[in-house]
Amino acid sequence: EDWLTKTDEQRRAALERRVDEDRTLGFYLTMAPLMRLVVFRCSAHKSILLWTVHHLILDGWSCDVIRKQAFADYNAAVTGRPLTSEPPLPQFQNFVSWLVRQKSPSAQHFWRQELAGMPESVFISELLASPRADESTTQREREWSLTECLSAELRALAGRQGVTLSALFQAAWATLLVRYGQQRDVVFGLVVSGRAAPVAGIERMVGNLINTVPFRLTLTPADDW
Repeated sequence: EDWLTKTDEQRRAALERRVDEDRTLGFYLTMAPLMRLVVFRCSAHKSILLWTVHHLILDGWSCDVIRKQAFADYNAAVTGRPLTSEPPLPQFQNFVSWLVRQKSPSAQHFWRQELAGMPESVFISELLASPRADESTTQREREWSLTECLSAELRALAGRQGVTLSALFQAAWATLLVRYGQQRDVVFGLVVSGRAAPVAGIERMVGNLINTVPFRLTLTPADDW
């Protein structure tokens, strides 16, 4: 798309608008590929690339692998150097095959025990009434910056409890679900990386190598914050 006649301010505004439009557009999961590429030409020496990809096919690590390889090849092309001769990327199928082999009766038994008597599902969208019905699925963002003092207090609290900051925020999220859901037994999804799997070349593999495991927490009245 030609943006040669736009000023810098007009380009910034146009880019913000296009990003919002692209996010709203979403994807049809039955129509491949689940990604889009748009190039905005700003000058003879500058272009902007808008790359949108669905999380179903790539995780954040994979996006970085692709980005580094793409820019390395691009720089080689514009400077007249030969393309990098790195070995081919390991196939994602290797990870999937390993994952399939992990299914076992003991693993199924473990999760059945962990999730036995699980409470009825409660969705945040049902707990928080939207001011307008047509906005119930609208994505919103709110940025909140912690002060240095509060950040230090949180790190100190995590240290005293012998946990990580991540565990501290998970406990806070569970407490929030307890208060809004009016039940003390809560389950939520916890995203974990799958790159610790013993698969050759997994650090260079491109695909979705994350997993969401259920995290269950039961609070007692003494656990109130």
